[in-house]
Amino acid sequence: MATTSSRPVVEIGAAQARRPVDYVWAVARISIGWIFLWAFLDKTFGWGFATPAAKAWINGGSPTTGFLKGTGEHALGGFFGSLAGQAWVDWLFMAGLLGIGLTGAGATLGLGNLPVVQRTPWLK
Repeated sequence: MATTSSRPVVEIGAAQARRPVDYVWAVARISIGWIFLWAFLDKTFGWGFATPAAKAWINGGSPTTGFLKGTGEHALGGFFGSLAGQAWVDWLFMAGLLGIGLTGAGATLGLGNLPVVQRTPWLK
C-alpha cells in the first residue's frame, strides 16, 4: 500500500530584491546587539573597557552597584539604590544584557544556531 503526501509547493522566483533600508536595519541590529553583548562580557570578565578586572563579576564585583547607586538624588533613587548589589538583581541584569546581546548581534551573526538559543524560544 502506497501512501502519498501532499505538501504545498512553494516556488522561489528570482532573488528578492533588497532595499537599502534592509541593510541599515541589519547594521543597527548588529550594532545594538554588540553593545549589550560587549557590556555583558566586560562586566563578567573585567576586560578593562568600563569595568576593571578587580571589579569583574567573576572576581566578586557587582555589575549593578555603579549603575544603581548613582540614582540617590532622583525620584525613586532610594528604591533603586537599595537594589544595588543584591545577587538576584545582578543575575537579572546580566541575563538581560546577555539576552539582548544574543538576540541582537547573535542571531544576526549566526549565533542563533547555538543550542541555548534553539532551546529558549524568547531568545530566537
